Amino acid sequence: MTRKDASSPAPQRQHAGFHPSFIWAALTTAILAGFSIGAHLASVIGFGFPLRDSFPALVQAHGHAQLLGWAGLFVMGTSLHFIPRLASVPLGRTRWINAIWLSISAGLLLRVTGQSALAYLPEGPALIAVRWLVAASGVLEGAGVLLYVCLLIRTLRGSGDIGTQPAFGAVRPYLGMMLAGWLLYAGINLLLLIDMGLRGSLVASQGWNEFAMQLFIGLTLLPVAMAHSVRLFPMVLAL
Repeated sequence: MTRKDASSPAPQRQHAGFHPSFIWAALTTAILAGFSIGAHLASVIGFGFPLRDSFPALVQAHGHAQLLGWAGLFVMGTSLHFIPRLASVPLGRTRWINAIWLSISAGLLLRVTGQSALAYLPEGPALIAVRWLVAASGVLEGAGVLLYVCLLIRTLRGSGDIGTQPAFGAVRPYLGMMLAGWLLYAGINLLLLIDMGLRGSLVASQGWNEFAMQLFIGLTLLPVAMAHSVRLFPMVLAL
């Protein structure tokens, strides 16, 4: 019986396939939560209906669904597919992928349904329970974001010499900004929801919520757009 040569290279791990669950979750959130709540809010304003206590809560639920659900899940799904390929390093823990999208999807479901229902519940145990379920949504979303950031960092630690990977080197600064934006937004959002529960309010602090959203747009969505332009503009100009 022959023995394998000890000096022979170990078989390389294959890249994980694309996970469409992020895209489906993003589309579902956009259609059922983002677009539908947005249409309702636009109708209330357009037809001159009175703005009740539920209006600010629905505005926040709509904005969060569009920002984290539609744009955020879309960014997560595509980045987990393309970034490892740019760095020539397969994802380190592929089993984390399902946990990431399930955690964030569950958090979005609690946030949107819970905050939308708060204004219609009478004072009592049910209202208190729903308010803290909304706060729990921040824990689920934060856990999903933390797993996502850890998965990418764990994977990219073995990316080797950047000089041999010019494609990844060109987008690496934007990647760092994107991950920082994710962590800051998830952390501030969790603190705002806990504060909302402690105050017994229907909405998170308006000023800090706006700050968190602008932070996410500036540190996460804008760098993603810049990274895409760095890779795609040269291809377009070459035409």
